[in-house]
Amino acid sequence: MKFSILIAIVLFSSNLFAQICPSLHHWVKPHHRSDYYRFDGTYVSASYVAGHCRANQKSFENWGQSFVSGMPKGWPHKEKSKGWQEAEKELILVTLDRVPDFLVKIKNIQLFRSESSVTKGNHGTSSESIIFLYDSAFKDEKLLLRVLTHELAHQAFLRSSPFDVVSIGSALGWQYKDGAWVKTKKAILLQDDSYISLEEAYANAVELYVADPFRLKSRASSIYEWIKIEYGDKIK
Repeated sequence: MKFSILIAIVLFSSNLFAQICPSLHHWVKPHHRSDYYRFDGTYVSASYVAGHCRANQKSFENWGQSFVSGMPKGWPHKEKSKGWQEAEKELILVTLDRVPDFLVKIKNIQLFRSESSVTKGNHGTSSESIIFLYDSAFKDEKLLLRVLTHELAHQAFLRSSPFDVVSIGSALGWQYKDGAWVKTKKAILLQDDSYISLEEAYANAVELYVADPFRLKSRASSIYEWIKIEYGDKIK
């Protein structure tokens, strides 16, 4: 009985603090934060974080309610779902503020959490309006930025106009033949999995444009110039 009363008091207190956060702030529940590396390489050790009001990140309005528990209906992969930790949600919102605007402004995306992918070495997975993130994505802010950029590039491709897809295919050296996009001898394969599809090749290119634009320009100037012309003024 006493334990139940204590729990009720804690929940009441959390709700009370959440209600008194000032405008343009949100309540962050007390939580344990795992260790990770910041963008500048600084190591942050694991610690307990007290509940507090935090100023909304720029991405909060569009992404603050995008975190979903469980598994989406019809998800084809046999993966174990995992609940979102408070620290993970905050880290994602902070990182999204570094993602190019044309990707961050995509709406109606659900973010799911799982321990690991069925594909070895995979940090994230996408399908239409769904993104899964795995444990390995949260150890390093630079890696998380690449993962979010990559998965959102998938979402952008899926929402691209037929004209833009043709333009992307041309820049990456792919050809539309017999109802499908196929790579040619001139196809630009920036990662080992770029051969899988034009969509994957595009996601890899956008990821590299954000993470290492000079490397992309030296390896694939055509897609570099295409992204620069199309989105250059929108990439941070």
